[in-house]
Amino acid sequence: MTVLQQLRLHPGGGCTIAGQTRSYDGDPSGNNKHYGESDIWVIRLDRYGRIIWQKTFGNSGEDGATDIELSGDGCYIISGYAAAGDDDAAGSYGGSDALILKIDSSGKLLWKRSYGSSSSDLGIAAECCSNGDFVIAGVSFNKPGNMSSWGDYDGWLIRLDPSGTVLWEKNFGSSGEDWGYDIDYCAEEREFIIAGMTTGPKDHQGSSDSDLLLVKIDDGSAD
Repeated sequence: MTVLQQLRLHPGGGCTIAGQTRSYDGDPSGNNKHYGESDIWVIRLDRYGRIIWQKTFGNSGEDGATDIELSGDGCYIISGYAAAGDDDAAGSYGGSDALILKIDSSGKLLWKRSYGSSSSDLGIAAECCSNGDFVIAGVSFNKPGNMSSWGDYDGWLIRLDPSGTVLWEKNFGSSGEDWGYDIDYCAEEREFIIAGMTTGPKDHQGSSDSDLLLVKIDDGSAD
């Protein structure tokens, strides 16, 4: 089974796609490596849909990509998840972790790291900043680091520098279940906008089990 999760267009034509694969017989070059039950799959296509390169990444368990972004240095940031495995290079915190990768323009892995808590965590969306940092939005089923917990599941943000070092972590939510599904950066206002879902208490009339959640935060830079 193969799932193509996210696509990014290139200014010069073509695109790069990230997703998940459980099949390893579709690589014409024969160079894809089988890491575990499922792997992250990244494909670079030209403007005519022809494969330029394709790569797989992962641990010994189940891994998948949820988003891919072009960074200012011409590389790619891939957000996703990793089941607990034995890959010491990425590390493992417990349950499933947010798995973040940086690869160069030819698909070479530059670094791979896991982030999370002792429970399960997912990195769902990535956004690159003008200075080379990037922010991952997702969900945590526990509280990473020293953060307090709002409810059952919390929306979760991590800001990383270009080498993957954590600059800050924040969570947001209600007494219910909260997820961060997408994130965008407004450089002019130096703010992030996060779109997600909440099952927490409502401040409006309605019968829906869940509602749209919008969160706006500053980027943590000095005034």
